[in-house]
Amino acid sequence: MKRFSQQFRSGRRRWWLAATGLLLVAVVSAGCSGESNTVAADEAATTDSPIASMPFSRADGSQSQLSDYYGQPLVVNFFASWCPPCKAELPDIDAVHLEAKGEVKVLGISHDFTTEVWQDLIAETGIDFETVYQPDREIFIELELFGMPSTILINPEGEIVHTHQGIINAESLKALISEHLQVEVSP
Repeated sequence: MKRFSQQFRSGRRRWWLAATGLLLVAVVSAGCSGESNTVAADEAATTDSPIASMPFSRADGSQSQLSDYYGQPLVVNFFASWCPPCKAELPDIDAVHLEAKGEVKVLGISHDFTTEVWQDLIAETGIDFETVYQPDREIFIELELFGMPSTILINPEGEIVHTHQGIINAESLKALISEHLQVEVSP
């Protein structure tokens, strides 16, 4: 009887490990899917949209909101230090930022647990584009994004014209900027 009990517990443990593994694969796959879609005009982030005025913190401690950046083409990337794909894509996003400086604004929104972790990641990666801090993920949740990292493109009128969920490289980001924001980014 004791042997049966040990086998039962061992089988249950294997089942639990397998189920946990499958769940982890599903979560990582969702975050890394690279799913892109163009957003309908009625899903805009215009100044009357709830996301336009959701506050986030800047590195200097001041508060800002998305509508402060309207009037220029805008790329918004949602990231966190606990997300390996997020960390992997930051250099590519920074390269596009450096090539598009003055033509397209790039803004990163950190969903880290503390400001120290967010600022440590920025120092570690050495990225140059502006990042802000919004730990409660209000904008991310309001947009019903499901995977990290995620990137949205907003036209000068404040309308979200495209969303991309999953890791993105420099060439793909430049192509999306060209297609949806009508700005050519070249080295």
